[in-house]
Amino acid sequence: MGLWSFLKRPFGPPEEASTPVPRTNTYAGETGLVEITTPAVPGRPLSAEEAAHHQFITSNWRRLAAAAYAGFRHYGIGVVVIEKRSRETDAREKTAVIDAFEAHDLAYATGMGMWTQRPPHSSAPDWLDEQFQTYEPLDAGLFLFRPHHDAERTGYSPPRPYHAAGTPAPPEALEHARAPFN
Repeated sequence: MGLWSFLKRPFGPPEEASTPVPRTNTYAGETGLVEITTPAVPGRPLSAEEAAHHQFITSNWRRLAAAAYAGFRHYGIGVVVIEKRSRETDAREKTAVIDAFEAHDLAYATGMGMWTQRPPHSSAPDWLDEQFQTYEPLDAGLFLFRPHHDAERTGYSPPRPYHAAGTPAPPEALEHARAPFN
C-alpha cells in the first residue's frame, strides 16, 4: 500500500460498504427468454444446485408463471414454494401421468407464512421480503426451492429464492393454462 493510499484511507471519506449485487442470468426457454435473479452471495459462483433450479424454472416457465399469477390473484403477494420429493415418496406415489412436476411439490405461500422465519444460514427471508415490496406480479414470479424432506439425512441445504420474469408474462401464462379447460 502506497503512502497516499495509507493517508487517504483514515482521513478520506468513509468507504461505502460494498453491498453485493444480485446475480441475474438470462436463458432461452421454449416460449422465449427467462431472466432469473438470485440473491447475492459474495464470492460464490453459481452452484450445481442453483443451476438445476434455473433449469427447472426455464423448462417449466409457462406453468410456473401461471402458478405464480394464480396464487397472486387468489392470495395476494407471495411465492411459489417448490420442494423436490424424495425418491421413496416418488416410488410410493407413481402416477400414470408423466410430468415435469411429478418429482416436485408446488405450493403458494404469502409473505406472512411460517417459512419466512429465518432458517439457519439463510438470507432467503430478507431477500424475499424486499422482493415482495418491489416485484411486479404482472411481469414476474417469486420462487422458493426448499430442500426435500431428506435434508436431515443428507445435510442441510438452505432454501433458495429466485425472482424470474419471462415470456409469456404470468397473466398470459395463466390464460394459456386455463384455455384447455374452457
